[in-house]
Amino acid sequence: MPAGVERHRHKNDRPTVPGAQRGAHRTAPPIRRCHFNVANLLLVAAIDIAGLAVAFPVGIGLALVVGAVSTYIISPQGNPFLLFGGIALVVAAIRV
Repeated sequence: MPAGVERHRHKNDRPTVPGAQRGAHRTAPPIRRCHFNVANLLLVAAIDIAGLAVAFPVGIGLALVVGAVSTYIISPQGNPFLLFGGIALVVAAIRV
């Protein structure tokens, strides 16, 4: 290959992260896939009822709160005062 010319990389040429699984979304337990589908259905139903301007921030805010709390329960790392203070601000923003 001439100097200064890069060859195009194939998608399988990229380096992988150690311990990462290829196609992990295909091997996820069915209950996780079911929860994801139900969450999407609920978000679409909420958008239909309340409109996108209301339903999307509420849905994303609730997902942030549930994700942060469940992650902290599984592995409590970090400053809980900052974490739950931020969660309280997100909940307050949802309510307003």
